[in-house]
Amino acid sequence: MQVQLLVERDQNECIVKVAGTAYTFKRNEYGHFITDILSADHFAWVNDPTRSASFRVYSVPEHKEVIMEETGKQAMSTCTPTTGKGADAGINIPERNGGRPRAAEPYQKVTVTLYERQILFLDKAVLAIRERTGQAVNRAELIRAILEAASGSLNPEVKDFDKNVRGLFPILNG
Repeated sequence: MQVQLLVERDQNECIVKVAGTAYTFKRNEYGHFITDILSADHFAWVNDPTRSASFRVYSVPEHKEVIMEETGKQAMSTCTPTTGKGADAGINIPERNGGRPRAAEPYQKVTVTLYERQILFLDKAVLAIRERTGQAVNRAELIRAILEAASGSLNPEVKDFDKNVRGLFPILNG
């Protein structure tokens, strides 16, 4: 039985655990992540709404003729493929290449744990930036900007480096 992953991903293929077993979900011609699940137990797990809302039984979208109310003309439903070999939406839609967009310089993904008050600070600052400038900035961009601004005073070659570090970490003053 085919199952659809409802969580959107950037890539064309991903591995996700269903009831503790890894399944490979692949993007089909409609842009949906699909896999075949043959285990009755795993299929029951997918259908249990108390366990996960990230999956559902997959059914191929039907092509229906729809009569548009205002014009009375016939139109095809919007469930037509938008990528892959079957795509013909009347516009040129490039194939997805997956992954994150290229950055201006090399980067690494890092996970850090922050206190709730720090997250609240970031959210308030991001909101204030948007309200005052109209520019949408996310937490990661703000953190990168804060690090860039601090990098001048935390450079070990700067004269006041020791003083700046002790200002950040009062425990070092003892």
